[in-house]
Amino acid sequence: MTSHVWESHYNWQSLGISKIAVVSISGDYSDLASNYIEETLLQENIQVISRSALQSVRDELNLQQGLDFDVNSAKRLGKLLGVDAIIVGNSTTGNITKYEGQCFVALIQVRVIETETGRILIAKSSREEGDVGQDGVNVIKIACRGLFWDWVPKRVKATLF
Repeated sequence: MTSHVWESHYNWQSLGISKIAVVSISGDYSDLASNYIEETLLQENIQVISRSALQSVRDELNLQQGLDFDVNSAKRLGKLLGVDAIIVGNSTTGNITKYEGQCFVALIQVRVIETETGRILIAKSSREEGDVGQDGVNVIKIACRGLFWDWVPKRVKATLF
């Protein structure tokens, strides 16, 4: 019998990341996407800096939004927050027409930037579709998980009752 489980793409410790901040997700449902990305990272046992603690530092540095975040800002922010990496990104949603009808689509794009060097460690996008009648929040949640995890088959022993 086969089931599916979420499995992590990355070994965060081997990337040198134990503390991270989701700095800027711009676009549609940006707060929701940020929340789900933070939730996913917390399940990876990574310390995540809260966005409320981050806001005053962002205001002070007058930081850009989304994927246009520059390297020098990443370095300065890393020093001020004491984080190993930051996440910036973009969230886009919409409805498309497919042969079976209308479909809700969420596309989440992120970059994980090492704060010491400004080097991009991970550049990833995740796209998820669902029925228009389906809860769009769930589609966004699955797209955010897909950034860092895979939905993989796992063999399960069948139990006879």
